Amino acid sequence: VLNQGSAKDNAAMKQDIRNSLAEIYKKMGNLEKAAVYYEQFSRGATGPKAKTAMNNAAILWIALGRSDEALKAYNVLDKTASEKEKIDHFYDKAEMYYQKKDFPRAIYNYDQFLRGGWRDALRCMRAMYTIGDIYAKKGQNGQAKAWFNKTLEFYKERGGKTGAKYAAQSKFWMTRK
Repeated sequence: VLNQGSAKDNAAMKQDIRNSLAEIYKKMGNLEKAAVYYEQFSRGATGPKAKTAMNNAAILWIALGRSDEALKAYNVLDKTASEKEKIDHFYDKAEMYYQKKDFPRAIYNYDQFLRGGWRDALRCMRAMYTIGDIYAKKGQNGQAKAWFNKTLEFYKERGGKTGAKYAAQSKFWMTRK
């Protein structure tokens, strides 16, 4: 079927097939194959469809616990992402680095997320608390205290019910030190 049209038509049809296969595999629950086909589709596509496909791949890799593949997908996304999208990616990458216990990269990405503006109160509080927690685990109590204080200040200013867990954990740590 593919050889009957022009090379351009064949390439477009292959792209449509990759995207369709990704959707089919996702619906069947074969997330790994879906992620692979989304990545393949993204590499051959342009514009919003390419971004959506690569973002879908990143999310699936995260769901599969495959942070290395997810980080690669985010790095590809960052090449064409808007500033707002990059800020959100910093948070997602920080979470993965934290889970991998790559604490310097986790701190860097959380910090970049926080520098990008505080749109999501819960994510901001988790980022601040987690940076404090990392420093506490490393025995850098001065840095930990500063971040736990930031968490508490942010909670008082913007938290409401959101992030009460991180405020309570920060306060608990401060009472022990």
